[in-house]
Amino acid sequence: MLVYRAPSAAAVQFERVDRAGRLIEKIGADNVMFETDFPHPVSLYDATVPATIDAGLADCPADVRRKLLWSNAQKLYAISEPTAADERKLREAV
Repeated sequence: MLVYRAPSAAAVQFERVDRAGRLIEKIGADNVMFETDFPHPVSLYDATVPATIDAGLADCPADVRRKLLWSNAQKLYAISEPTAADERKLREAV
C-alpha cells in the first residue's frame, strides 16, 4: 500500500477490510473514496457493491461512511447534491 504525504485522495475497493482501516487511519477519512472499478472485468457490480460496502465499512461511523461513499467524491469532482427531481427521474428510469 502506498501512502502519500502530499495532498491527495485515494479511491479503494474494500476487498480487504484490514487494509481499508489502515488506509483511513494513515491519510484520514477525508481523503478516501469507495470505488467499484466499473466497467473492468474484475469490477464490483450488482449485489456485490452493497455487500462489499457493508462488509468493508460495517465498523465505520455513519459520518465516515458518508464521506467515503459520497461527500469526498462530491467535493473532489464538484458534484452538486441530487435534488428531489433528480431522485424521481432515477426511480422512473429503473
